[in-house]
Amino acid sequence: MNSIGQKIRKLRELRGYSQEYVASKLDMSQNNYSRIELDQVKVNLDRLKDISLVLEIDPIDILNFDERYIFNSVSNNQNGGEVTNNSGIFKEKNISQHLKDEIDYLREENRRLLKLLEQQKK
Repeated sequence: MNSIGQKIRKLRELRGYSQEYVASKLDMSQNNYSRIELDQVKVNLDRLKDISLVLEIDPIDILNFDERYIFNSVSNNQNGGEVTNNSGIFKEKNISQHLKDEIDYLREENRRLLKLLEQQKK
């Protein structure tokens, strides 16, 4: 995996984040964010820093990311079916908090869409 977009996509997926969620945190459309992951637009340093904050990873770790290392590291650290991540790439944050953030985002998005739908009915 060589491209920055592919690395960002894989890290986003490892976090369990949707493109919509990350795009909202970056204050951009999902379509524009998707273009980053597809390498259709270049990622400048400022954008890389913004993405790294959302993914809670250092920008240099995004650039150096190699999924083969992560998956090998995680699979080699299994203990009784419980997988631990000793790779050091992700900063610690409670997984339930990530899920709560995602739920909050989706609720807000639902409210926005319902409001838009009501406006269209009028």
